Formats: sequence, C-alpha cells, structure tokens
Amino acid sequence: MRTTKKITITDNGNNYDYFLTKMSALSLQKWTERAFSVLIETGILEQEAVSNDFLTNLKTVFENFNGSTLSCLGRVNCDRLDALILELVGKTAERVAGASKIKVTETDLEATLEDMKSLLELEKECLFINFPMFATAGLSDSQPLDQTEKPTTKQRTLIRPSQS
Repeated sequence: MRTTKKITITDNGNNYDYFLTKMSALSLQKWTERAFSVLIETGILEQEAVSNDFLTNLKTVFENFNGSTLSCLGRVNCDRLDALILELVGKTAERVAGASKIKVTETDLEATLEDMKSLLELEKECLFINFPMFATAGLSDSQPLDQTEKPTTKQRTLIRPSQS
C-alpha cells in the first residue's frame, strides 16, 4: 500500500491543491540510482561516513553542509538535476482542480506557479513523501492521509473439465 497525502500550495494568493502518491518501489529504486549518479559526479559522497547505512550517511552529509560540501554542489550537472526533480514531481503529484486530477508536468508548473517558494514547497513535499527519512519534524505542514491506495489483487479461477 502506497502512502498518499493531500497538500495545498498557496502561490501569490491562489490556492492549488495537490494529491501526492509515493512512487512504487521500482520507480524509487530507478530514481535513486540516477540521483546517486548525479551526486557521485560532484564528489559530495566522499564525505566521511558516520555509519554503515548509506542513507544515514547521505542524510548526515546534507545535515552538515560546510564549505567542501557546498563546493561539491558547484559540480552538479544542472540539466540532469532538473530532469530528476521534474521526474520526482511528475511521478508523485497530481493537481486537483474540482473533480479532476491533472498530471503535474513542466508545462503545468509553468502555467500555474509563479513564486519559486511555492515550487520549492511542492518539490520538498514530493521528496519527503518518497523519502521520509529526510524529513525533519516540523518541516512538513501537511500530514499524510489516513487512506492509502488499495493494493490490486489478482484472482485466478481454476476450471477443470467435468468428468462425465
């Protein structure tokens, strides 16, 4: 069952409702592989390890920004990073307009959000629903919905020829 969450982004006085759904495990794995590839190129992952758990080490690197960490970020391939962020938002968020759900794309974001702070808030919420280990208490104002997606179940019926 995948986690879902409804959030409202206020952008220049306009409220936009979004429905977020955590990506599948396979999508998360593929997205994480590409994100690690971008980070490895920068050298940021060469920081000193604090545990044997990779995600814990990554979280520690980002919690302890310093001069060397910031200089590593200067080597980020911005085109690849932009594509990764758009993919994260596109696979996670749908904008709710009345009874309709609109897939969030770059075109939709260009047409709706004007304030960069609003865009960053949406991106942050998409990151945190998919990677809750990076969320610190109090960073997300929205709470996950009590509902989660219903898992699909396939039923098989075995038909045996009758013996007459």
